[in-house]
Amino acid sequence: MSTRKLALAAAALALGLGAARAETPNLGRPISPADIAPWDITIMPDGTGLPTGSGTPAQGAPIFAQKCAACHNNPPTPFDQKLVGPGLAKITDDPAHPNLVNDKPPTPANIAEILQNGFTGPIGTMPNRQANALSDKDIADLVAYLVSPAGDYFAGCSFDLQ
Repeated sequence: MSTRKLALAAAALALGLGAARAETPNLGRPISPADIAPWDITIMPDGTGLPTGSGTPAQGAPIFAQKCAACHNNPPTPFDQKLVGPGLAKITDDPAHPNLVNDKPPTPANIAEILQNGFTGPIGTMPNRQANALSDKDIADLVAYLVSPAGDYFAGCSFDLQ
């Protein structure tokens, strides 16, 4: 092919691509700050950004049974006893799994972060608080339930997200 024909072919291709780019399907709409706000959640390692509230294991148990047990077993079982998600027994004291699924240490703040934001990783997707319809109080109760000592999920302790 001559240089002139090659240049003409390149020009025609460029014009065709430009026209194709201009013909967009106009799907969707620009997202507003108000649309982003409920999803724009940053939780710092010190707990800054967590919802406020306090919870107890006794109040967290029925929430766990209703909203979590379908994927995580009820009562919580060891990590390797998975349904869809991992078992959550002794989540803060499991030497075989020293970090949560997001590779953060199993602190109450980091557990609350997963409940709030959800998580997607190699073992699957954990829905966020909106998908699970969890209130700030529900998150505090679930954290209290999951971190209560030695599997005594009805111990007289409470957890504050403040």
